[in-house]
Amino acid sequence: MKLRRPQLIREAVLDGIFYPQSATGLREAVRTLLLRTEELAGNATGIVSPHGSLQYSGLHQSSAFKSAAATSPQLVGVIAAATHDSNRTPAVPESDVFRTPMGDTFVARERADELVHSVSFVQRDDIPHFEAPSVETVLPFVQFLFPASEILPVLTPNLTAAKISELASALVQCTADLPPSQVLWVCSSNITKGGSAGSARRRADSLIEHLAERSTKEALPRKRAGRGYPAATCLALFDAVMPESCSFEILTRGSSCDFDGNAGSSIEYASAACRNL
Repeated sequence: MKLRRPQLIREAVLDGIFYPQSATGLREAVRTLLLRTEELAGNATGIVSPHGSLQYSGLHQSSAFKSAAATSPQLVGVIAAATHDSNRTPAVPESDVFRTPMGDTFVARERADELVHSVSFVQRDDIPHFEAPSVETVLPFVQFLFPASEILPVLTPNLTAAKISELASALVQCTADLPPSQVLWVCSSNITKGGSAGSARRRADSLIEHLAERSTKEALPRKRAGRGYPAATCLALFDAVMPESCSFEILTRGSSCDFDGNAGSSIEYASAACRNL
């Protein structure tokens, strides 16, 4: 990776909350989770990983990343859920670097610039990236497994099918110079945001079935995209950038209720791997 001087650094905001605050503690937490998961180190070209805290969703995150642990990507493209209703357009960061206690990860700035220039509704803005945990929760695993990789993070709200297709085409185009083996796509999204345990599971079952069948656009809201948790958009965009020759495998399922017992407000988690047939 070409060394360059960072202009803006997006400092960690989740350390001590979603994951340990020290470099040693965070590295050990990631290492332990990867050892605990039953998934074998594999060569997945794309993964779905939750963005909860390590306590709640760490084993799902480690299952996803371990399915790609045998690869050595030059670029990790992160399709991340915008968790605040105020975020109405996709955003790439202004910052050149994302920093966690484990160190710095560079943003693929030229690729991010190309995306902004080619898609009119993508903005360059750090504020949404400070408000959402979706990209930062990916970084400890990226830094542990792929320390030399750059990232191309796109924070995504609800979008229409037409905009998903346009954004997916642009993402594929701005990474087309790299061999497929050098790009790992990560969808950083929980499957549901909340609701009763039964309702959340039913919604998650439907979305995951669409993902496994690669029919994710059928799960998008029928009305114009608006407020609400954008899991369907993230999964559809992730599906659209993956080669048609890939198959999707659901690795793990779980919910926040498994940890805190709160059946009145449950978040559904899942991990998945996309592999070449």
